[in-house]
Order: sequence, then C-alpha cells, then structure tokens
Amino acid sequence: MKWMIASDLHGSAFYCRQMIKAFQREGADRLLLLGDLLYHGPRNDLPEGYAPKEVIPLLNSLKQKLLCVRGNCDAEVDQMVLDFPILADYAVLPVGEKLIYATHGHVHNLKNLPPLAAGDILLHGHTHIPAWTEFGDGNLYLNPGSLSIPKEGSAHSYMTLEDGLFQWKTLEGKAYQRLEKPGHKWGVFGVVSLIGNIAIMAFYTVVTGWILYYFVKFLTGQNADFGFAQMIADPGLNVTYLLVVLIAAFVLLSFNLQGGLERVTKYMMSALLVLMLVLAVHSLTFAGAAEGLRFYLVPDFSAIDGGVIVAAMNQAFFSLSVGMGGMAIFGSYIGKDHSLVGESLHVIFLDTFVAVLAGIIIFPACFTYDLEVTAGPSLLFDTMASVFTHIPGGRWWGALFFLFIAKEWT
Repeated sequence: MKWMIASDLHGSAFYCRQMIKAFQREGADRLLLLGDLLYHGPRNDLPEGYAPKEVIPLLNSLKQKLLCVRGNCDAEVDQMVLDFPILADYAVLPVGEKLIYATHGHVHNLKNLPPLAAGDILLHGHTHIPAWTEFGDGNLYLNPGSLSIPKEGSAHSYMTLEDGLFQWKTLEGKAYQRLEKPGHKWGVFGVVSLIGNIAIMAFYTVVTGWILYYFVKFLTGQNADFGFAQMIADPGLNVTYLLVVLIAAFVLLSFNLQGGLERVTKYMMSALLVLMLVLAVHSLTFAGAAEGLRFYLVPDFSAIDGGVIVAAMNQAFFSLSVGMGGMAIFGSYIGKDHSLVGESLHVIFLDTFVAVLAGIIIFPACFTYDLEVTAGPSLLFDTMASVFTHIPGGRWWGALFFLFIAKEWT
C-alpha cells in the first residue's frame, strides 16, 4: 500500500487542489492528513486561496481514502461539515515490525513523547517544517512540513510511504529527501556513484573541451592545419576550453534539469543521429570502404582472449554509465506507464545502433586515408577531421558534428 502524508492545510482551497493533484499523480491508496484542515489559526497569516467553504467539498470527495488526526486548529464545528472523522488525537499504523504513531504534534512531540517502543516512528505536523530526525532507541521523528504555510524557507510539501520507504516531495512532485528502508544499504551505492561521477566528469570535461576546440576550428575554417597531438600538447589551450565547458555546463543546469539540459539534449541528440546516418552513407562511397567494413564486421575469433573480453566489458560499463549510477538516474524518471524491461531494451538497442553506426563512419575512412585504427582517442578527432576535409561543405558538416558530440559528452 502506498500512503501520501500531508499536514497543515489551514483552509487553503488553492493548495487543497494542488494536494489532490499530487495524490492522483502519486497513485497513492490512502491519504493521511495530520490536522489543521479548515481554520488558518490566529498565529498564522492567511494562506493563498484561503476559502474553507471551498475546501470542504474537495476533502469530502476523498472521504473513502482519508485518514485524519485532530490538529490544534480543528474543532467540533469542523467535524459537522466534514464527512469523515477528524477528531482522533492519534492514529497508529504498522510498518513491518514497527509502529508509526501519527498525531498533529501540539501535544505529543519530541519534548513530550507518547509511549514508543524501540524503533517506533513519531510522525506529526504542526511545526510547518519538514523533519527527519533520529532519537531515543532507534526511533525516528518525521514531519511532512506544511501544504499551505511552510516555515523557515521550506517548500510546500508532503510525504509518501511505500514499501517502507519515506520520501519528501514538493507539491510539484520533486523529491528532495528520502529515508532508506531499514536494513537496506543502497545509500552506499549512491556515495560510490557520486565519487565515480566526480572522477569521470573530470575526464569528460577535458574531452568536451577538445571537441569544442575542433568545433571552433571547423567553424572558423581553420580545419586543415591542426591535429590531435598538437592540441593536447598545448596546456593553455586545454585549460581555456575546459573553463568554457564548465561555464556552459553551469549555465545549462541553472535552468534546471528538464528546462535546460533535457530540452537541449532532446533536439541536439536527434540532430546528431541524423547527421551520423548521413555520414555513414557517405563513408560507404570511400575507396577503402570495402576493406574497412571487412576489418570492422568480419570477426577474427583467434584474436579473442581475456584482454579483449575485459575491454568489451569495460566499454559496455562505460557507455551505459553503470559505475556512476547513470542507469539508476534514468530509471528514476520512468513513469508507471512504462516497462522497466522495455526501456532497458530500448537503451541497449540505441546504444548498440549508435556504436555500430560510428564504426561504419570511421573504419572506411581509416583505410581510405591510411589512419591507424588503434590510435585511441585521436581516432575520433583525426579520422573525422579527415572525413570532413574531403567532403563538399565539410567545414560546416564538421562544425555541426563536433557541436553535437560536445553536447553528448556534457
């Protein structure tokens, strides 16, 4: 069962409607309200959209899914207009082998504890401040904050409880805190992934700087007199483009993930895929296309050893960002209307398709222009520079290609 937990509505029809939208969006089975439903209280300013008469029918429409406890601003007259019980001082909810003692918080709180066994959870509102605090003998104090009048700079928020996992979310549905299910240690994976992200991003930002340098060279028509080895031997150039990449990343992320990075990626990655298809078709016209494709696609099983297998596994882990939690991040954006297995198959297919397409672009060019196929990172830069130098309009094709690639690496 999934619970949504909220508190301190204080008669705001505006935030009541937002709460109902959040409840429907979460797909929760029950809604637990921790008191102070209709009256704003003499100590509070009027919340936005204060209209208790409008709140009454909104709450009554959810009466079959509501569980409520009494707040210090709730009275018998409120019960007269509401079609569900609101005057209980507390409720007790079993969660595994523990109990949640749910109350409003004006009577029982950290300064005046109710009877709790080791590991039990004290859940209340009243303070209008989200909280997740350990105390006593493995006990927890949890507070969802306030729907309509949050305090101390906190968000208009609520909590969810599902399968022993507590999450705090804004009314827009953005999670900002979660408590791990007791006994689970997935938080350790998060720390390891964070360290992995820092280490890998230190490398990615440098490579993106190289790609951006190539973009500028092609854009300005200076793509005939530079090379990979020459570029990496210039520390001033590397530091300059690294700083440009970092500034660009901060600017993009300042628009938040969906409004900035996700929006740009949607269009630029689609454009990159189209460009790669065009380049793959063009590579098939090279004089060395047949030899390059034979080298690329005809397997030599005698060359497979332990080192090749490890290298293939490293590439798979690297491209899917397994060690840095990339797939876990993407998975968190999948809605309940999508299958995790189906999305995984889509990722596998697209990742493999792009990798095969890149090989079709690069290896015919290597055998046409006598480039070393085992050259490592310079293979992308020197090979693609040669390809664009030898095709009509290559300056502009090259500029677009390295611009899109730079976006992929950021």
